[in-house]
Amino acid sequence: MDLKTEEIISGEVIKGYVEILGGKVKQEIPYIKVFLKTEYEIYTKCSKRIKEFIIKEEDLIVNKTINEGEIIKIPFKIKSPEDMPLNSGEFGVWVESEICSLNSIANHDRVYIKIKPILEIKNILESFEKFGFIVRSIYNNSDLSLSKFNDKMPFYQQFQIIPKDDSIFIDRYYLNLVFYISKENIGIFINKNSEKKFLKNPDSLEEDKFYELLFQRVELIDDRDFNNLIDLF
Repeated sequence: MDLKTEEIISGEVIKGYVEILGGKVKQEIPYIKVFLKTEYEIYTKCSKRIKEFIIKEEDLIVNKTINEGEIIKIPFKIKSPEDMPLNSGEFGVWVESEICSLNSIANHDRVYIKIKPILEIKNILESFEKFGFIVRSIYNNSDLSLSKFNDKMPFYQQFQIIPKDDSIFIDRYYLNLVFYISKENIGIFINKNSEKKFLKNPDSLEEDKFYELLFQRVELIDDRDFNNLIDLF
């Protein structure tokens, strides 16, 4: 498989083609499946494991016969959802094809793709950066108690951000951000955690509790200063 687009913004179309090489016998290829996939963590009391998730899939009708040694290329395009997870660290996002042949077992091909945030999310993250935070990790978590953050997938994507300079803060803490994207609004769910497990500032947010900020999407794409989003911290 080859991709024409190796880097996209969430919501854009991914284009490419699936290459099929004929084997030792003539084969009938009725169709090809193209998947957009990622992974997420599942936690139990004793362990954790990584599970694949199909974000989207498309069927490409082929109905062709491929001869021995012949190569055919089937173009495809698949539109990524706007609220799809970004790729970071061990949680990659990839396009995978499955060639469905009448004469053999289906074979798979996988190509990773870089997913960048939409402008509204990008502006919010840059606002936190201007205030003095950096993103430490992004991960896909299947905690069912937080499933309200995403009703389309069995997990939510959480951004963990930390202060750039620990010395200006009384104790070391980090913020967890979860975004919920709808047609007109973007919600930000914010949770504060202290790595020392205590707070020295009585005016700070209560730990282990999510606070919600809701914004109209139109105001998040204007050239305005978003530093007031985090005045509470």
